[in-house]
Amino acid sequence: MIIYCCPKCRITDIGEEGITKNCMRCSMPMISLGISSSGWNSMSSEQMNDAVKDCVDNYKSETVIRKKIAPVEHDTCKTEESERIDQAHILPEEVDVPKRFTGLSVAALICSILGCVSIVGIILGIIDLVQGYKTGDNRKKLLSVAAITVGTVIFVITFSYTIGSSTGRYIEMQRTTGTMTEEVMDTAKEPGIAQETYTGEENLTREEAYKIAETLDGDICAFEYGDFDFDGKSEAFVAIGENTDYNRYPLDAIWFISGSGDVEIIRDDFNHSSHMTLYENNNGYYMESPETGIGFFYGDCGGGGSGWTTFVYGVRDGNPYELDVSMKIEGLYRDNEGSYYTLSDYFDDEGHKYYITELNYDTQSRQFTVGGMTEEEYKL
Repeated sequence: MIIYCCPKCRITDIGEEGITKNCMRCSMPMISLGISSSGWNSMSSEQMNDAVKDCVDNYKSETVIRKKIAPVEHDTCKTEESERIDQAHILPEEVDVPKRFTGLSVAALICSILGCVSIVGIILGIIDLVQGYKTGDNRKKLLSVAAITVGTVIFVITFSYTIGSSTGRYIEMQRTTGTMTEEVMDTAKEPGIAQETYTGEENLTREEAYKIAETLDGDICAFEYGDFDFDGKSEAFVAIGENTDYNRYPLDAIWFISGSGDVEIIRDDFNHSSHMTLYENNNGYYMESPETGIGFFYGDCGGGGSGWTTFVYGVRDGNPYELDVSMKIEGLYRDNEGSYYTLSDYFDDEGHKYYITELNYDTQSRQFTVGGMTEEEYKL
């Protein structure tokens, strides 16, 4: 058994040598590090990190090289299919085709010049360029490029003017009615004075909650706003740590912002550790039950291996609480029928496998309990 690494997520996993293995989190093909499992376990954390970094750097370098290299001569043993593919990439100067403009590019330029439909001209120009690339059509694309350029300029000018006019009218209305709040416009940036960013309205807005989050000490790694306990008032949860460029964020603390603008730290034992980083989630960190309207703030944490643990927080009577299963389950999911589930994992000869495990939610206690593991394997 050897160690594999995902060049995107930097997550490692174990498997037999020579197999095709995809990343559990992003489904990208993983790369063999050429290190046995026993050798990996004997390495220090620094050595592991260096091995993963070298793998990612080599992958990026090879990707750049592959993009720059082009075939320089024909292979006499090529198949008809490969010959057809090569013909599609012959430079325009090598094909005897009249250099005409396409009808689509002409229409694109006309629409771009007409300000009211400039966006249509941009779209037509892009379609013409894409079609020409895919089909090998080497007719002149100057009009399409001009259409995209002109259309973009006209669209930006028109959009800016519209936004400027709307903003001016809004400010004038606010001045007339006397409802402009300087507390929101002049937000304090020092930690510990987050209340000064709140306008005193009955329900905290998303913008006000985010301004409060910006006053906390550290980078905002995750932010979710909503009516978590379905009582008509919105709250927010914030994960504070360090933003990085590799889809994992070392955490310092999780904060709660109440509907009245009060801030409260609810977990601070992450210690900015590389073994307890928050994984980036493109779908956000909020899950809501359509049946009850109850919402949860959750996130997956780990050290870059193939396993992880998930924190889960909710709100009850306006106060935050950590669910009993928090940091004890591996993921929080809902299927198409609305049922909650998590994952149970184990190793076999093929590496790390995950099976769907039921989660039962009690509306009275607002807690999850772990049910039985099914025979259904989890697939991305």
